[in-house]
Amino acid sequence: MQRSLNSMSIYLVFLSIIVIWSTTPLAIVWSTLGASNSFSAASRMVVGLAICLLLLLVKRQKLTLTPIAIWNYIYAGLGIFITLSLVYYSARNLPSGIISIVFGLTPIITGVFALVLLKETLFSINRIVIVT
Repeated sequence: MQRSLNSMSIYLVFLSIIVIWSTTPLAIVWSTLGASNSFSAASRMVVGLAICLLLLLVKRQKLTLTPIAIWNYIYAGLGIFITLSLVYYSARNLPSGIISIVFGLTPIITGVFALVLLKETLFSINRIVIVT
């Protein structure tokens, strides 16, 4: 029974990621129609933060608040905010289909950068396929 629950949760997470990533470019285009890039990006981050805090509450987990963790949150948040602002800015001139292609290629490009810059191993079947 435990094995089937784990498999089911992996599939639900996988499907959730597909839904989120496939609808994100369209949501970006829609959200920039009446607001500035910075407001749209900040609003999205606030919604994401609320969802994360709600998940922590539901799972009864505490948020790590050590100084190094807080600095990591700040650096990651700043990086995400800058990147999102640029994506929102480009969404005014690019169709959502092009943004979808860029989003879809992100994991592959990240893997290539890891291969070249970090001297990681080549893409293995375990890195490409979810093993359940």
